[in-house]
Amino acid sequence: MTVSKTSIIFEREYFIWMLMDKFKDTKNRNVNKMPLQSVLCYDLDELLEEKQFDLFVPDKIQKCENILFLGNLDVQGIKEFKVLQQQQALKNIRPWISMYEIMIERSQYDKEKSFELKEDISSSELNDFSKYFDPEVANKIKKTMKIDKKGISEKILKLDDFA
Repeated sequence: MTVSKTSIIFEREYFIWMLMDKFKDTKNRNVNKMPLQSVLCYDLDELLEEKQFDLFVPDKIQKCENILFLGNLDVQGIKEFKVLQQQQALKNIRPWISMYEIMIERSQYDKEKSFELKEDISSSELNDFSKYFDPEVANKIKKTMKIDKKGISEKILKLDDFA
């Protein structure tokens, strides 16, 4: 049985450098027990306003069956996920659920990595994103963003979370 390889698209380059450092002296390139094929980071801030352009998606990622997205759990991060999801070449993209679950759990006691949202998120955008999660986690995401009006920085994650 062949295990499908994983490509990860990060909202920010923060974790790319950490993973490159982690993997520099090893042939084992597994993250969360998934063989890592490639990582990519798009700076989508500008593209959120300028929707007339398609993103360049490398062939290696287009051919990958398992494409995961990881970014801040905030309005910007969810909008960036939506932009990526609308690209034909990234139709298989989904949130990196296990990492978002860690972010949500850790934010309960690490308040330094939580922040006030600068803008509200629409219920439809939040539902489109949270539908990938089990109901309990989806409700925590909705409570955090809609009721508490908080976001969670991806920097709440540690390198060991990627083991």
